Amino acid sequence: MLNAIFDPILGPLLKLPSLVAILTISLAMSALITVVYKLLTDQNLMKDLRNEINDLQKELKTLKNNPKKAMKVQSQMMETNSKYMMHSMRPTLFTFLPVILIFSWFNTHLGYYPLQPDNPFDVIVMFDKEATGTAVMQVSEGLTALDEKSKEIISEKLVWHLKGTEGRHNLTIIHNNKDFSKDLLITEKREYINPIQKVRGNSVKEIIVGNERIYPFGDLSFFGWRPGWLGTYIIFSLVFSMALRKLLKIY
Repeated sequence: MLNAIFDPILGPLLKLPSLVAILTISLAMSALITVVYKLLTDQNLMKDLRNEINDLQKELKTLKNNPKKAMKVQSQMMETNSKYMMHSMRPTLFTFLPVILIFSWFNTHLGYYPLQPDNPFDVIVMFDKEATGTAVMQVSEGLTALDEKSKEIISEKLVWHLKGTEGRHNLTIIHNNKDFSKDLLITEKREYINPIQKVRGNSVKEIIVGNERIYPFGDLSFFGWRPGWLGTYIIFSLVFSMALRKLLKIY
């Protein structure tokens, strides 16, 4: 359903590098949220509350030797700050749903690269450390296992190599007479099914399909952190939001 709504609007951005696509959407969303915020808040009131908070903060710094009065000023500042936060949260009611829907669309298109038709890929199955015996991989029509379907569990991780035709497929891991299924999508479009499926309370802990993760900044890292789509969106949104609020004089 999300694809039917957003693909006609945002789909063309998928032809661009992921960094450019995320930057464009972040700018558009930041502008929308900023405008909605300005329209739905009393900016004169917000300015007065912000100025009052700043004045109270300055006064508080001068009361280091008067703890009784400092407590009173601090209480007043918390009350004013609460009023400010209450008024600033009102626009969130109107922007929360669109942001969540956009995030869902992001997660469907810009978190991983798709599996390509007839290109080999790995499926990793993580087992409980106490798991023993044999695990069997069964695949639906259109998928081909490139190695033995039955494998002995000699560590917590087993890897199968597969390839398949375009379309939606299913694979099943059988262990201890229990079936653990995972859907996957093979397509030339920028689309995929979440490649990571966690399983709780069983010998199989996780099934991971080998979609390559997208890092919009490439090999660039920030103190060892390589942001994915969400981290990249947050970075751009913070920058754009601060710039737009300053430009439009929003309090």
